[in-house]
Amino acid sequence: MAAISKEDMNRLKSEIRLLQNLDQSLVKMVNDKMQTEHAIRGFYKELQSGSVEETLSTMEIEKINIDKDGIRIAALQNAGIVNIQQVSGMSVAKLQQIEGIGQATAEKIAKNASMIRTSVERSALVKLDASDTTPAMQGAMEGLYFLIKHDASLKTAQALTNAYSAAIRKNIQDCKIVLSGLKWMFSSKTKKEAGLQAADRIKSIAEGEYTNLAQQAIENYQGMQDKKVRMLVKQDPEYVIAFTQNAAPFYAMLEAVMGDAIAKAVPTGLNALPEELLESIENYPLQTGTLKATLRRYQTFGTKYILHQERVLLGDEMGLGKTMQAIAAMCHLAEEGAKHFLVVCPLSVVVNWKREVESQTGLSVIEVYGEDRVLEMTQWGAQGGVAITSYETLNKVPIPAVVDLALMVVDEAHYVKNPQAQRTKSVVAAMDRAKKVLFMSGTPLENRVEEMQFLIQCLQPEVAKKIQNMKQLIQAEAFRKAIAPVYLRRVREDVLKELPELVEKEQWGIMNKEELQAYKASLKEGSFMSVRQVSWQLPDMQYSTKAQRLLEIHADAKASGRKVIIFSFFKDVLQKVSMLLGTDCIGVIDGSVSSKDRQAMIDQLSSAPAGATLVCQILAGGVGLNIQAASVVVFCEPQIKPSLETQAIARAYRMGQSQSVMVHRLLMDDSVDERVMEILQQKAQLFDSFADESLIGAMDTQINESAMMKDIIAEERKRFGIEDNTDDVEEMSANGVQEVTSDDITTSMTESGVNCETGKEL
Repeated sequence: MAAISKEDMNRLKSEIRLLQNLDQSLVKMVNDKMQTEHAIRGFYKELQSGSVEETLSTMEIEKINIDKDGIRIAALQNAGIVNIQQVSGMSVAKLQQIEGIGQATAEKIAKNASMIRTSVERSALVKLDASDTTPAMQGAMEGLYFLIKHDASLKTAQALTNAYSAAIRKNIQDCKIVLSGLKWMFSSKTKKEAGLQAADRIKSIAEGEYTNLAQQAIENYQGMQDKKVRMLVKQDPEYVIAFTQNAAPFYAMLEAVMGDAIAKAVPTGLNALPEELLESIENYPLQTGTLKATLRRYQTFGTKYILHQERVLLGDEMGLGKTMQAIAAMCHLAEEGAKHFLVVCPLSVVVNWKREVESQTGLSVIEVYGEDRVLEMTQWGAQGGVAITSYETLNKVPIPAVVDLALMVVDEAHYVKNPQAQRTKSVVAAMDRAKKVLFMSGTPLENRVEEMQFLIQCLQPEVAKKIQNMKQLIQAEAFRKAIAPVYLRRVREDVLKELPELVEKEQWGIMNKEELQAYKASLKEGSFMSVRQVSWQLPDMQYSTKAQRLLEIHADAKASGRKVIIFSFFKDVLQKVSMLLGTDCIGVIDGSVSSKDRQAMIDQLSSAPAGATLVCQILAGGVGLNIQAASVVVFCEPQIKPSLETQAIARAYRMGQSQSVMVHRLLMDDSVDERVMEILQQKAQLFDSFADESLIGAMDTQINESAMMKDIIAEERKRFGIEDNTDDVEEMSANGVQEVTSDDITTSMTESGVNCETGKEL
């Protein structure tokens, strides 16, 4: 048997060097990940320990009398012991030194204190806080950000190392005989054949997908490491900025790192599920390697529930990520080889779905609606991916016969609660084509029990039969257990134990023909203030996408026991919103309302039932008021300066707020809203810093705003083919729309060049 040629030997040596270098780099990445996770666990335990001590210090010493053990509290108080933390850890001997405490009592105190401490330790959770400058908090947050930033690269490194590292090392060892003439000469035929086979495997790995994936992961990892060095010039650490902008990924990663340490302390909200079913779902082998986001523990369970139960209604409260759980289910099925996924939703949220799927997965996305809907549906049938369509389109365009539909998602499923409606019939017919079906709704029961029963009937008829006579038991344990196999609902307070939390969501809609016509008219008019009221300019609010989305948000808030604040710059918009909400609107605060009357409205909101709403002009209601009774905030349009929104949100998101705060921004795709949001995101930090800077800095910002408005109008006119004449664009006053710091809102607004009655420029 002849040895390999010199040329092949050189190639083999090159391939070995390549694989060794790649493997070493990947192993280092995996080690970096493991070391970071280990450090985070240490920081977390340190922070948790501090949290335990703080909690114990707030527990009055009276709580030591567990089960009324007869402990003389007065004796402890006389010795200066007023809380559980002081007595926790004290030995029996030391306790006996306290006057009036004998051995038996000391033993009871020590035992009870230990029990209380253990209970607190089991339930103690750490809330991340960017303002906490302790090394443990900053170390934990920096470590979490490292894992978040490098998540994709580290996942790839881990997967490649698991799949190839051992094989690479073994094959390199086995093929050494091929590289040594002396060894080759004195080796048996069997060993020579094994060496040649190992060399072939080395070649196969080097020329296969391993090399490309490894090189890309290493390049991305090292590139972002270099970027981190450059970012150190920032005033705030990069991880603090990232956390401030979006804390959710930090908590998701923290759950992933801490595992059971957090899982045991967080209620699942799944008490209604039979133990056998719960265990079966928990053990479902979920694959989310292609999902870019890290799921929270409850989201992981929700995704497994969707896949395991196959036809379900996910009723999680708004803000818990129903969309993300649906997308995670798609990723799992795609990894199993599925090609076609369908999302049916109101037209107003098509854009939201498209953006979420594109940002969190590598799945192809196609929107199916409008004039090209037939062509788009055919294209999806041929190419696969995620088709996102509206209820109305599904009525008119059938699913292609060639489609093997893996998962059908019906968002805002309460839209199909009427069995006689055509859109309901279309959805039910399409469901027959799907292997798995997911209904999603935060308000599956809006008016009558029969509505929810019908939704369950569509999904699992056998479960619907069990509840058909339970109309008076909708909140009873029997009802919950009966529908557990088909209905899953969690609320924020149950699963997000770091609350209160601020959750911000952009609600994007698509202009219909009435909105587009009004929008173009505003562009021709040249009024930036009018253009900003996109979707609200219409005389009939039934054609307003923003108005309809606002009603959906309000209904969800009401169903979840929450109260609402709605902000707009424009009084015309506020009046329309007030009329839409009817008796749920307890009042409108604008610049003409006195401070006394404002406070009276806030007091009324505090005592009002769920769904009560306060409607505020942002310059009047956005500063100086405490409105923590509300926990849902809605902006009818993006504001000119980020600080206006920040101050408005702070009316609800402040000390005394016991609920998480949901912030919704109503936005229109392909409109001025999109351009304003882009600019605000780029300039947010700059604008915020100017709020505390000199008058010259503020004036410069306002001048830039005026120029920005002209530029936006010019760009929008150009896009829609409207003659560009920026000279006729309505300008801001010299003072612009400045932040309001005086309690005299009317004076401040007038000085800003804003009419208090109309919300328009003077």
